[in-house]
Amino acid sequence: PVNKKLVERSINLIMKATGCDRSTAELAFTASAKRPKIAILMVILGIDAAQAQTLASSHQGHLSQAIKAWQDSGSAKA
Repeated sequence: PVNKKLVERSINLIMKATGCDRSTAELAFTASAKRPKIAILMVILGIDAAQAQTLASSHQGHLSQAIKAWQDSGSAKA
């Protein structure tokens, strides 16, 4: 997103989906090249943008499937 309203909406979405604070959401949004789904995976799983992109791509952008696969693989830092 390039306009201010869409950026704000994306940051709010990241905060709502992950339960993180605004600062964390903004950092993840920036680090993800302004891709909310990637930012959400980054925050929830504690991974970097490249890992999140690979994971999202391998699950056709379905976040719930990507998160489950990550957890099932034992990659989670729990």
